[in-house]
Amino acid sequence: MATETCVPVSDYRECIDGVRGALAELSACRHDFEQFVTDMSDQCEQLRQQCEMLERDRAELRSGLEAAVRHTAELAETLAGEKRQNARREASWGGELKQLRRLLESLNRRLPQENDENRAKVGNRR
Repeated sequence: MATETCVPVSDYRECIDGVRGALAELSACRHDFEQFVTDMSDQCEQLRQQCEMLERDRAELRSGLEAAVRHTAELAETLAGEKRQNARREASWGGELKQLRRLLESLNRRLPQENDENRAKVGNRR
């Protein structure tokens, strides 16, 4: 025959109280965990919104940069055209200045001769 040992009821009560304490602690941990999940979810949403804002800012900056690059290229092209035009003008002016210099040199050579001739004519009239 098997003998059954009797466990005092107080032992069961202690065990039940221990289980109740563990359940209360588990419930508090569950509440803390749920709060943590809620906080992380809120932070994830904030980060998602920040990412969207940063993406919009990046797109605007890229668009502005591309516009600035296009404008710079246009200015460079305009400047190159103006440089070419100025070079043509300078070459044209250089040729005209050379002709003018030759004309002045020719006039300078003639003036002393004409002055001498005019003096001679004036002297002959007297």
